Amino acid sequence: MKVIITGKNGFIGSHLAVRLEQEGYQVAGLPRQLLGQTEELREFLTKEKPDYLYHLSSFGNMYHQTDEQEIFKANVVGTWNLLTASKDIPYKAFVNFSTSKHIQEQATFYGAGKAAGTYLACAVAKNFNKPIVTIEPYSIYGPGEADFRFIPTVFRSCIKGDPMVLSPNAAHDWVYIEDFVVYLINIAQAVAIHEAFDVQEFGSGKSVSNQYIVEVIEKIVGKKANIKEQKTLRSFDTGSWHAEYSDTTTSLEEGLRKTYEYYKKKYEEG
Repeated sequence: MKVIITGKNGFIGSHLAVRLEQEGYQVAGLPRQLLGQTEELREFLTKEKPDYLYHLSSFGNMYHQTDEQEIFKANVVGTWNLLTASKDIPYKAFVNFSTSKHIQEQATFYGAGKAAGTYLACAVAKNFNKPIVTIEPYSIYGPGEADFRFIPTVFRSCIKGDPMVLSPNAAHDWVYIEDFVVYLINIAQAVAIHEAFDVQEFGSGKSVSNQYIVEVIEKIVGKKANIKEQKTLRSFDTGSWHAEYSDTTTSLEEGLRKTYEYYKKKYEEG
């Protein structure tokens, strides 16, 4: 089976690619620049003939990604181009990525762009009878996440003593990366059989505060985080931001312990 992944070298994409290859899939990445080149994109897909497509590529989810035009091009235009360029490919499933931030779609350009991409995916699925599902994941964490993200920052502060800023009351629904990857493979297989999915959210069903995450990590590492300042960073990071139900199997504490082994090696030996 051939799988094409946009964003294959990213945090989620790299974990997904490894797991798919372990299960016997042939995996290839789709170069990001092709999402803006419609003819070249169609030629690439026609040549590759993927059985499964995972569209992970995006822009605007990181604090430094603030260019509104790039957010629009990546999350709306790029998604539209991939959906239409692949509509004549007889793939078994197309897994499109949105975000739980769609609930703040009027508060951020990223949320608005991802909401638009979701509607486009649903329209293509219905109008062209294509097996497409859109996934709305909550906060994914685990080994290999970008260093500036919250959980790696807490580990680094505990292990190396680096100062950090904490927004203690901000809350997220955290999902361990391996749980998410297994779900992505399973949902694609389900879509291939049933062809009856539009939008699916994925989370633990529970929101926990940043302060709680810090306390758990401090206990795991055996050292205190070097918190220099506490302030509220984003108004929409509240306890109500969580999935309605849980598809996860790894507890938060277990996932953080597994993640610690990665960052212990990276920050203590690096």
